[in-house]
Amino acid sequence: MIDSTIHPAGEMLTRDRYLSIVRSAIAFREFRFAHQMTVDWLTSYSGDLPFRYTYAQILQKEGRPELALPILDEITLHDPEYLDAVEARYRIEYLLQSKNSPGNKFSPGYQNDAYLQSQKSIILVWKNPGHSLGTLQWLIALRGVLSPSTPKLASTAIIDWGKVVFQTRQTLTQAAREKFIPGSDEELIDQQFLNSLAQQPGSPIVIVTHLQLMRSKVEKGTAPPQLLDTLAEHYFRLTPDCLQVALIYAERLLERGQSEKAVSLLHRCASKDITGQVSTRLWGSNHPYRNLWPERL
Repeated sequence: MIDSTIHPAGEMLTRDRYLSIVRSAIAFREFRFAHQMTVDWLTSYSGDLPFRYTYAQILQKEGRPELALPILDEITLHDPEYLDAVEARYRIEYLLQSKNSPGNKFSPGYQNDAYLQSQKSIILVWKNPGHSLGTLQWLIALRGVLSPSTPKLASTAIIDWGKVVFQTRQTLTQAAREKFIPGSDEELIDQQFLNSLAQQPGSPIVIVTHLQLMRSKVEKGTAPPQLLDTLAEHYFRLTPDCLQVALIYAERLLERGQSEKAVSLLHRCASKDITGQVSTRLWGSNHPYRNLWPERL
């Protein structure tokens, strides 16, 4: 049992200090201690995405990657741009695929883990290790170039859509928007991205990129706001747990004067990402809705 002076409900430790202790415990291979501290924190603050990622790391280091995987699945569904989580997910998928033939099933043994037992509604049965190829493409879409330490699949025949999505995302940065000259290059990138969208219509990172691309076009005046409204609502119905989609949808609802629905949605997003990493990435640290997120934990 963890001493009450460092319990998340206490007032003596900030979140950053608490996380620092957990990471130190991991570094010294005190996994049981780190595990218990992390579970205690998540019991109070289940919407802390970095802590959920840390918990998945602990499970993997304890030799239980099949338990870490569904947690990473959920984290990357909430935040498809969370690079560390996407990479960790791919590495575990690669590990399971390399140790087991396609079609093998992993039924996570969460019965012996009290926290996972309480969260078992989100635990998925791992049925198809072969889809690690899709996660590799997702990783390429975020990083562009794989690090030398990233394990490679024997079969990586279709990685082009990841590269195209990465190139499209590069044009969405502020610096790129300032330097970008509209014209044939823009049309070429759009066409290449639409081809990727056709190949991977349900990929979270493709969905988020498509919505951000349309949002950028509306800001530049090259697309009508009504198109973004329709797209945001469509993707929200398709992926209601994706925070980027929900935030952009809420933004459009506010633009249309539907403030009650938008504020309710923003509160929901804040509860699923209490540190505000997704909203800050989308809108910057001084966005107008920051008061909906806790100032300090």
